[in-house]
Amino acid sequence: MKIKFLLIPIFFTGLLSSCIQDEAPNAEADIEYCVIKDKNILKNLADTLFKANTDHNRITIRVKTEADITKLAPEFVLTEGATINPLSGSAQDFTKGAVLYTVTSQDKKWQKTYEVSFSRAEMRTDFHFEHFELNTENKKYYQWYEVLPDDETKYYDWATGNPGFKLAKALAKPDEYPTVTYASGVRGNAVKLETKSTGSFGDMMNMRLAAGNLFLGTFDAEYALKDAMKATCFGLPFSEEPLELCGYYKFKAGENFQDKQGIILPDVKDYCDIYGVLYENTQIVNGVKENVMLHGDDVLTHPSIVALARIKQEDIVESDDWTEFRLTFDYKKELSNERLKNYDYNLSIVFASSVEGASFRGAVGSVLYVDEVSLICK
Repeated sequence: MKIKFLLIPIFFTGLLSSCIQDEAPNAEADIEYCVIKDKNILKNLADTLFKANTDHNRITIRVKTEADITKLAPEFVLTEGATINPLSGSAQDFTKGAVLYTVTSQDKKWQKTYEVSFSRAEMRTDFHFEHFELNTENKKYYQWYEVLPDDETKYYDWATGNPGFKLAKALAKPDEYPTVTYASGVRGNAVKLETKSTGSFGDMMNMRLAAGNLFLGTFDAEYALKDAMKATCFGLPFSEEPLELCGYYKFKAGENFQDKQGIILPDVKDYCDIYGVLYENTQIVNGVKENVMLHGDDVLTHPSIVALARIKQEDIVESDDWTEFRLTFDYKKELSNERLKNYDYNLSIVFASSVEGASFRGAVGSVLYVDEVSLICK
């Protein structure tokens, strides 16, 4: 009997060992982060870790005008067991454009190719929304990019909440998403933003609607369900003093405004939102310079905000015709020329079809169109 009892743990130990050995190799082939150790070349000195956006498999890192990009050695954090070629940390010449990095999964069955580029160009201040495509990964929804004069690089400066909507309605067609392209713009194409129902999945998650949105920054789909406010990351490094945000819009409010629980509030009207925000992108904490990134819960209230230009609800025109808007930046803090020079400010432009959409309040069917947007700078 004693021998039998002794054999039992040995048997289970062997079984556990066998399960560990038989565990399937990882099939993912992703760059999770790009790490830049020479922070002196970056526009934002505190920003050395760049999260890869799997929507388009491109990583574009903006660096200072004087940065030497002939021999840069970016390092990469990959999914478990994956390998990359060229090797992480190997020096590459980025003056000729993007360098292609191929990631191979641990099980050797899957590969992804990423375009990694370093740009010394400044962000545009005029936006026409003529450049768009379906996302690279699964061709489910539209995304917009900019192309600077004399530059073939695609800059994915614009982000939307479309990746989050995909989690709720995976079978939706591209034109059924909250943010889509629109052919009848002021000139050429425009962007259409519509507040959509997220269906039964949204009911279950207490996220019953998704406002159409478009903003300068990034959308982190990992937070879309667990902390939706943190999914929107607003702003890009900016070195000019904005005075006005201008452009054209059309807006129609949906009929039934609902709260987060889906209860119709008949006396509440939905409005769109249009604004530009300039804020300090770094702060000193215990003597260490740290990044500041604004999200859905603090983009209009954070103490780092320097200037804000926002449309007033009483000025919003509901019309089938294009209406011009000119919004003046109201400065809450004095702007530092030295900090401008060091790219210590971020700027974002934000459009939303429902002003309270980030809190899942609004009217399904509210539609906002935007086109020909520009920043007037000093």
